[in-house]
Amino acid sequence: MLHLQTSPAAGKSQVEQAVRVRWLAGALITVVFGAVTFGLGRQIWPTPAGAAQPPAGLVPFFIGLSAVESVVFGLGVCFILFGYRRVAGSGQPLWLSYATYLAVAWLMVSWWPHDNLHRTTLGGNWTGLLAIDYGFHLTLMASIGIVAVFVYRVLRPVEGRT
Repeated sequence: MLHLQTSPAAGKSQVEQAVRVRWLAGALITVVFGAVTFGLGRQIWPTPAGAAQPPAGLVPFFIGLSAVESVVFGLGVCFILFGYRRVAGSGQPLWLSYATYLAVAWLMVSWWPHDNLHRTTLGGNWTGLLAIDYGFHLTLMASIGIVAVFVYRVLRPVEGRT
Protein backbone atom coordinates (compact mmCIF):
# COMPACT_ATOMS: atom_id res chain seq x y z
CA MET A 1 0.00 0.00 0.00
CA LEU A 2 1.34 3.39 -0.96
CA HIS A 3 1.16 6.16 1.64
CA LEU A 4 1.59 9.69 0.47
CA GLN A 5 3.11 12.08 2.92
CA THR A 6 1.60 15.52 2.87
CA SER A 7 3.12 18.48 4.54
CA PRO A 8 1.04 20.70 6.82
CA ALA A 9 1.29 23.39 4.14
CA ALA A 10 -0.24 21.04 1.56
CA GLY A 11 -3.09 20.21 3.95
CA LYS A 12 -3.71 23.90 4.55
CA SER A 13 -3.72 24.51 0.80
CA GLN A 14 -6.38 21.81 0.32
CA VAL A 15 -8.55 23.34 3.04
CA GLU A 16 -8.16 26.80 1.53
CA GLN A 17 -9.09 25.41 -1.87
CA ALA A 18 -12.18 23.70 -0.43
CA VAL A 19 -13.22 26.99 1.19
CA ARG A 20 -12.75 28.83 -2.10
CA VAL A 21 -14.85 26.23 -3.93
CA ARG A 22 -17.65 26.58 -1.35
CA TRP A 23 -17.56 30.38 -1.62
CA LEU A 24 -17.60 30.14 -5.42
CA ALA A 25 -20.53 27.71 -5.32
CA GLY A 26 -22.36 30.01 -2.92
CA ALA A 27 -21.71 33.05 -5.08
CA LEU A 28 -22.85 31.20 -8.21
CA ILE A 29 -26.04 29.97 -6.52
CA THR A 30 -26.73 33.48 -5.22
CA VAL A 31 -26.24 35.09 -8.62
CA VAL A 32 -28.27 32.46 -10.49
CA PHE A 33 -31.21 32.47 -8.07
CA GLY A 34 -31.03 36.24 -7.71
CA ALA A 35 -31.16 36.75 -11.47
CA VAL A 36 -33.94 34.20 -11.94
CA THR A 37 -36.12 35.67 -9.20
CA PHE A 38 -35.49 39.21 -10.43
CA GLY A 39 -36.58 38.19 -13.91
CA LEU A 40 -39.54 36.08 -12.81
CA GLY A 41 -41.11 38.48 -10.31
CA ARG A 42 -43.33 40.25 -12.81
CA GLN A 43 -44.00 37.01 -14.70
CA ILE A 44 -45.35 35.22 -11.62
CA TRP A 45 -47.02 38.33 -10.21
CA PRO A 46 -47.99 40.55 -13.16
CA THR A 47 -49.11 44.07 -12.35
CA PRO A 48 -52.91 44.07 -12.45
CA ALA A 49 -54.70 46.38 -14.85
CA GLY A 50 -55.65 49.56 -13.09
CA ALA A 51 -53.02 49.20 -10.37
CA ALA A 52 -51.52 52.44 -9.13
CA GLN A 53 -48.08 53.15 -10.58
CA PRO A 54 -45.31 54.99 -8.74
CA PRO A 55 -44.04 58.31 -10.08
CA ALA A 56 -41.29 57.85 -12.69
CA GLY A 57 -38.68 59.35 -10.35
CA LEU A 58 -39.31 56.59 -7.79
CA VAL A 59 -39.23 53.63 -10.19
CA PRO A 60 -35.41 53.18 -9.98
CA PHE A 61 -35.68 52.90 -6.20
CA PHE A 62 -38.33 50.20 -6.47
CA ILE A 63 -36.19 48.37 -9.04
CA GLY A 64 -33.19 48.63 -6.68
CA LEU A 65 -35.24 47.24 -3.82
CA SER A 66 -36.41 44.39 -6.03
CA ALA A 67 -32.79 43.63 -7.00
CA VAL A 68 -31.70 43.52 -3.35
CA GLU A 69 -34.63 41.24 -2.47
CA SER A 70 -33.63 38.92 -5.30
CA VAL A 71 -30.00 38.76 -4.12
CA VAL A 72 -31.15 38.06 -0.55
CA PHE A 73 -33.40 35.32 -1.93
CA GLY A 74 -30.33 33.80 -3.62
CA LEU A 75 -28.40 34.03 -0.35
CA GLY A 76 -31.36 32.33 1.32
CA VAL A 77 -31.16 29.45 -1.13
CA CYS A 78 -27.44 29.14 -0.26
CA PHE A 79 -28.32 29.07 3.42
CA ILE A 80 -30.97 26.41 2.80
CA LEU A 81 -28.43 24.27 0.92
CA PHE A 82 -25.39 24.78 3.16
CA GLY A 83 -26.48 26.31 6.46
CA TYR A 84 -28.07 23.49 8.42
CA ARG A 85 -24.86 21.70 9.29
CA ARG A 86 -23.45 24.91 10.80
CA VAL A 87 -26.59 25.61 12.80
CA ALA A 88 -26.90 21.99 13.94
CA GLY A 89 -23.25 22.02 15.06
CA SER A 90 -23.89 24.85 17.50
CA GLY A 91 -24.51 22.54 20.42
CA GLN A 92 -28.10 23.73 20.86
CA PRO A 93 -31.08 21.39 21.24
CA LEU A 94 -32.24 19.81 18.00
CA TRP A 95 -35.62 21.57 18.08
CA LEU A 96 -33.95 24.99 18.45
CA SER A 97 -31.37 24.30 15.75
CA TYR A 98 -34.04 23.19 13.31
CA ALA A 99 -36.35 26.10 14.21
CA THR A 100 -33.46 28.55 13.77
CA TYR A 101 -32.50 27.06 10.44
CA LEU A 102 -36.07 27.42 9.18
CA ALA A 103 -36.40 30.92 10.68
CA VAL A 104 -33.24 32.23 9.04
CA ALA A 105 -34.23 30.65 5.73
CA TRP A 106 -37.67 32.30 5.95
CA LEU A 107 -36.14 35.65 6.91
CA MET A 108 -34.07 35.52 3.73
CA VAL A 109 -36.44 34.11 1.10
CA SER A 110 -39.74 35.67 2.15
CA TRP A 111 -39.04 39.23 0.98
CA TRP A 112 -39.33 38.39 -2.69
CA PRO A 113 -42.90 36.99 -2.60
CA HIS A 114 -43.89 39.46 0.13
CA ASP A 115 -43.12 42.61 -1.85
CA ASN A 116 -44.47 41.16 -5.09
CA LEU A 117 -47.75 40.32 -3.37
CA HIS A 118 -47.93 43.86 -2.00
CA ARG A 119 -47.27 45.23 -5.48
CA THR A 120 -50.10 43.21 -7.03
CA THR A 121 -52.71 43.77 -4.35
CA LEU A 122 -55.02 46.46 -5.66
CA GLY A 123 -55.72 49.49 -3.52
CA GLY A 124 -58.81 49.04 -1.40
CA ASN A 125 -58.35 45.27 -1.06
CA TRP A 126 -57.92 45.48 2.68
CA THR A 127 -58.63 41.79 3.25
CA GLY A 128 -55.85 40.82 0.83
CA LEU A 129 -53.47 43.32 2.40
CA LEU A 130 -54.28 42.05 5.89
CA ALA A 131 -53.71 38.44 4.78
CA ILE A 132 -50.31 39.36 3.31
CA ASP A 133 -49.29 41.28 6.40
CA TYR A 134 -50.43 38.58 8.83
CA GLY A 135 -48.90 35.81 6.73
CA PHE A 136 -45.54 37.53 6.38
CA HIS A 137 -45.15 40.01 9.22
CA LEU A 138 -46.23 37.68 12.02
CA THR A 139 -44.07 34.83 10.72
CA LEU A 140 -41.11 37.20 10.36
CA MET A 141 -41.61 38.40 13.94
CA ALA A 142 -41.76 34.81 15.17
CA SER A 143 -38.59 34.05 13.18
CA ILE A 144 -36.76 36.94 14.82
CA GLY A 145 -37.84 35.63 18.22
CA ILE A 146 -36.45 32.18 17.42
CA VAL A 147 -33.16 33.64 16.18
CA ALA A 148 -32.91 35.81 19.30
CA VAL A 149 -33.33 32.77 21.58
CA PHE A 150 -30.72 30.88 19.58
CA VAL A 151 -28.20 33.75 19.69
CA TYR A 152 -28.80 34.28 23.41
CA ARG A 153 -28.21 30.59 24.16
CA VAL A 154 -25.09 30.42 21.99
CA LEU A 155 -23.55 33.57 23.49
CA ARG A 156 -24.52 33.08 27.13
CA PRO A 157 -21.69 32.27 29.49
CA VAL A 158 -21.39 28.60 30.37
CA GLU A 159 -21.13 27.72 34.06
CA GLY A 160 -17.47 27.69 35.02
CA ARG A 161 -16.31 29.38 31.85
CA THR A 162 -14.76 32.82 32.13
